[in-house]
Amino acid sequence: MADVAVHMAIRLFGSPELRIAGVHLVLHDQKAKALLYYLAGTGRSHTRDHLATLLWSESPESNARHSLRSSLYHIRQALHTKGADEMLAGDCDVVYLQLADDACDVTYFRRLLAKGSESDLAEAVSLYQGPLLQGFSLLDAPLFDEWVRCEEMALRQTYLVTLQRLASWAENRQSWEEAIAYLQRAVQLEPLSEEVQQKLIGLYVRGGAFGQALQQYQLFETDLQRELGLVPSLETRSLVFTTPKAPLSSTTPQAITATRYANAQATAHFELGELALVANNYQAAGSSARAGLAIALPAEDTQRIALVARGHRLLGAALAMEGSDLRAAEGHLQEAVVAHRFTDNASELCATLFELGNVAAQRGELRHALELYEEAARTAEVAHTYYFLTLAYNNFAYHSLLLGQHEAAQRALTRGFSLAETHEMFGAHLHLFSTQGEVYLYLGEWAAAVASFQKGLSLAEELGNLERQAGYRAGLALVARGQEHVERAIILFEEALALINEQGYWHLRIRIRLWLAEMFLLIGNMSEAEPHLVATLATAKEHGRALLLLQSERLYARLLAARGDWSSANALFASTVERASGLDLPLEVARTQAVWGEAALLYTSVPHNGHELLLKARKVFTAHDARAELKALMAVLRLAER
Repeated sequence: MADVAVHMAIRLFGSPELRIAGVHLVLHDQKAKALLYYLAGTGRSHTRDHLATLLWSESPESNARHSLRSSLYHIRQALHTKGADEMLAGDCDVVYLQLADDACDVTYFRRLLAKGSESDLAEAVSLYQGPLLQGFSLLDAPLFDEWVRCEEMALRQTYLVTLQRLASWAENRQSWEEAIAYLQRAVQLEPLSEEVQQKLIGLYVRGGAFGQALQQYQLFETDLQRELGLVPSLETRSLVFTTPKAPLSSTTPQAITATRYANAQATAHFELGELALVANNYQAAGSSARAGLAIALPAEDTQRIALVARGHRLLGAALAMEGSDLRAAEGHLQEAVVAHRFTDNASELCATLFELGNVAAQRGELRHALELYEEAARTAEVAHTYYFLTLAYNNFAYHSLLLGQHEAAQRALTRGFSLAETHEMFGAHLHLFSTQGEVYLYLGEWAAAVASFQKGLSLAEELGNLERQAGYRAGLALVARGQEHVERAIILFEEALALINEQGYWHLRIRIRLWLAEMFLLIGNMSEAEPHLVATLATAKEHGRALLLLQSERLYARLLAARGDWSSANALFASTVERASGLDLPLEVARTQAVWGEAALLYTSVPHNGHELLLKARKVFTAHDARAELKALMAVLRLAER
């Protein structure tokens, strides 16, 4: 952004504050304040229509536009009195702020995080002075309040992950006090996070502060019992109720051998990688894993194989989630599997097999994926690793459904729910409710699907999981689509997409864009559908995602047909059916035949076999009891036979 003559400071973390040249900027209009906060916090231009809807969604359009003009006038007047007229800019369509790079704490926070160095991250966390716009709210602007809520959850989670990364770096340097200071801030933010509490208590013990370790444990135990009626895990208890190790010292060479030092270095890199995975920073996770694997561990080290296996598992998971090199991801995961089998590490083995199943599914090898999920489940059961056992059942259910095996899916889901409830694994419920909703969608049981998706959405909101919130909103949109409420479906899909915009989660974003494109095609809005389809096609091809590619090509062929290019559409439909057949995916074949047949009936006057294609699809849907799709297909057939 170009330099401006007068410096404005906008503080949005904690209680909001506006200053120009060190003097408070006074605005009596609450909506004008909200408008200024939003423009500063997003750091980009917005259309007047968007801003009017954001702040005056409860008013008629003409009134909303008038109110927006009024608030902009109040802002300009306030800026004018400070000699800062140039800060609010725009034209008849868009509005934006011209600010220095460090003018707004929220945008500067993001910019520092993007740089990624330790000094940048340290400066970034110093900016977080409390929740976004603490104490500020509007009575009649639900969309603005929703933006604040979602933005705060994302910023809060990013702040927490960054504190843990900084603590890991400090610990790797044996700067115990610095690491403890970061973790104290993390505990202050999330006092019920057992993972963070364990790290803080462990650092106190390693530094010889056993009294502080015990005090921290007792505080955590009290809070956990009072808030959730739970007690700390055995792992946490063992940190303070076992014989303490001698404190570490960075000044005595005897304190750590070369082997232990190398182990500590590799472990620190892997811990950073795990944190980056949680933050959906797959590139950073991969870099950390490679750095850990590059450390030369002595051949006589008994932990060497386990550490190397962990590095390969982490790198494989990062590559799989990033998605651009599934072959490399599979190679690293296979390396980890061999090592875990050699060391008989069942808990790590089940996690690695689970990731391999995900890689196979992404390539369209659904039956192989099911085999891997089954093996992961057996291994997790032996290791009593109930979280991955539950996830294995869940993914087995979901991918069985993609093959039309809904009864097998329901059996696996029942086992998954039973485990999640027995062991109180709320994180697992986030995935189970989604797959349960998908089963109900498949069977056309709309009310039951809505109930499952609503339960999952409520849990995702409670846990602050943006990805799952977006996924459940998309699920509700799919219900609306099944009930032929297309406009409602579009609104829900767009809300879901907005939740995860610029947050990573590329796989979910691509799926939502595909569904949005399908909705726009249904209402004949080709110009809105095309950019979504072009983007999904490019990503699916680049990353080798077979299922996404099939679905993208199917819809793009329909777009070509709608635009009158029947020859190209016909060829693309044919190649998509051939590819789906080669992958042994009968439902994908039938879905493509259904769209192909309907497109032939709607968009071409030349002789075609559209009716025959619809009948072929009906046969497959009937055989697999795909009730929702069968009902929709029968409606098309009835129209075709008139």
